[in-house]
Amino acid sequence: MEKDIVNIGKSVVIKGELNGSEDLTIEGHVEGTIQLREHVLTIGPNGKIKAQVQTKAYEFDMTSINSTQWMRAEREGLA
Repeated sequence: MEKDIVNIGKSVVIKGELNGSEDLTIEGHVEGTIQLREHVLTIGPNGKIKAQVQTKAYEFDMTSINSTQWMRAEREGLA
């Protein structure tokens, strides 16, 4: 069975509420609220989020995250 994954491209900016019932990869910029509850949120190499997040799991593409970003993600409970 193929898994549905939605991608938000690096040129996309979303401000507001984002709800979904699929796994999501963010390459763009999202501010607001992200609710995926039973799905996985992946922050890609270009992805930036400033949001309250409810998700089953987080994944980070570590090729693009510097130590300051990683520390901020840990402090905010995203890692």
